[in-house]
Amino acid sequence: MNEVIADIYHAAAGTKPWSEPLTRITQELALHGSQLVGVSAATGAVLFSHASANSPPEADVEYLRSYHGLDPRIPLLIKSSERQWLYDQDAFDEQTILSNPYYRDLLMPYGARYSASAKLLDRDGEVVMVAFMSHLREPGFLQRHREYLQAISFHLREAIAIYQSTRKLKSIAVAGAELLQRMQRPALLLGTDRSVTFMNDKARQYLGARNILFLSSDRLVAFEKQTDEELSNAFHAVAKDIAAGGVPKRRVLRVLGHHGDAAALSLTPFVPGESMFAFGNKPQVLITVHERGMHASPDILLWEAAFNLTPSQSRVALELCRGNNINEAAASLKIAPTTVKSHLKELYWKTGTSRQSQLILALANLQEV
Repeated sequence: MNEVIADIYHAAAGTKPWSEPLTRITQELALHGSQLVGVSAATGAVLFSHASANSPPEADVEYLRSYHGLDPRIPLLIKSSERQWLYDQDAFDEQTILSNPYYRDLLMPYGARYSASAKLLDRDGEVVMVAFMSHLREPGFLQRHREYLQAISFHLREAIAIYQSTRKLKSIAVAGAELLQRMQRPALLLGTDRSVTFMNDKARQYLGARNILFLSSDRLVAFEKQTDEELSNAFHAVAKDIAAGGVPKRRVLRVLGHHGDAAALSLTPFVPGESMFAFGNKPQVLITVHERGMHASPDILLWEAAFNLTPSQSRVALELCRGNNINEAAASLKIAPTTVKSHLKELYWKTGTSRQSQLILALANLQEV
């Protein structure tokens, strides 16, 4: 534990990323993942967000986009005292957890089950919370987990107080920057005028090595004129969705470049008030690049953008693409076969298919860029 404590204070001083102590804690306790979030008490805006290395960034994107409003833990955490741990397995009965969309459609499809959360700091208009998630098939947080977290919470709280006093937020700060860096594909954050707010290292490498997209000043442009027009039309459509209110529609755009290069772009709009201001106080569009052969595993983020799938629906689709039947998919996801059938019915409707073979083909065709 001493090494973990040292890492916590290193993170507070800025000499190590917060992902290191968070990852070490989750590994020592054999947990699924962890997240540390700072929120403005006045506006609900995300001021910073850090996660353990094994926390799937796709789940974080979905949480910021819509599921934060469905999280039943938040009201309890806001009312709690500092360093008071909330174990949802104690606070909510099983039926509540199984029926709540946050657990049913987000946490569980991504392999987590229960969480232990605490408010570390509530000072100067800033609320900082930390959460650790157990694996889906584990019984939850045992006494050894609770004793460890109670012991470490003092140091987490002290480190966060240091972090708060030393952190310098830039004028164009992006709380979701670490999230984009953890994404396994090239990811860029753009304003509605296509000006780049932030890009991860993989996007920098991609733009430097491909003949499809490039930066003109700070604006994302396609090499091919027709492709650039399609990109422009997609952004006009996003702006129209934003003006209409609510959560804008996600889109998929196929782009072409010189020498036969091709890729698919998934466009996920974020409206500040609907997404906890995680990407600033202006509407932003998250673009992820999907290229054939870029990633060996099926491209779930592309599926969700193309067909507006929920995380739970995409996880069922993934099991079917792996060759599992309904009962095997249910066992793997630890849900009832009737739930898999319900998701499958929605998958057929959203993809315009009527059989599993057609569904798998429709998803596979998205990868063929």
